[in-house]
Amino acid sequence: MYDTIDNVTRGYHAHRNVNQILVCISGSCKIRLDNGFTKKVFDLTDHSRGLYLPVNVWLEMYEFTSDAILLVLASDLYDEKEYIRNYDEFLKLVQ
Repeated sequence: MYDTIDNVTRGYHAHRNVNQILVCISGSCKIRLDNGFTKKVFDLTDHSRGLYLPVNVWLEMYEFTSDAILLVLASDLYDEKEYIRNYDEFLKLVQ
């Protein structure tokens, strides 16, 4: 992910079956994770470290610097049916 517009939040979804690792290989951004019980924000500023994102965790990405490049490594190929895009549905699933 790159050339992200200022003040835009991306994500707003969780994955049913796909694990991911997020690495900001240039610039920086913030990642908000929510497991349905706890929310935590991570600053991705160290280009040599990644953030592991397991299944059934709500993801929001924001405050991208103008030079940010976010690399997303996924455990499977893209499948739209695998996404949870409704927050209320996500909460019902994890509660």
